[in-house]
Amino acid sequence: MACLVHLEHDYHVSFTPEELAKGEVYYNYRMTKDGFDELPGLSVFVKGEDGQIFHTYSCYARGLDMVNGAYHWLDLVPKGRNERDHKGPNKTQSETVGSQNLPLEGSCLGPPSNSTGS
Repeated sequence: MACLVHLEHDYHVSFTPEELAKGEVYYNYRMTKDGFDELPGLSVFVKGEDGQIFHTYSCYARGLDMVNGAYHWLDLVPKGRNERDHKGPNKTQSETVGSQNLPLEGSCLGPPSNSTGS
């Protein structure tokens, strides 16, 4: 299907070297400075009874979390996805929210809190 050759470019998830050289590309319904030649995106199409193809849905960036099972696991661990957020140039999301770690003393995972040596 020759018409699908540039589909990634048509739906703004693939970028040419010329587009990247401009410093900004159109992605996720806005201009962004993400300097990658490809960014995540998902589009859904349906073929009508007459053979015509319709674009029914697209989502980008964090909207794709539901289809990437690894994110569900990463969101459970202390550093999470280890991404930089918009609240500070050098902080990860978990650093901005604050540590939820509890001491392990006295638990089966940590050293005993008061060992009697018996």
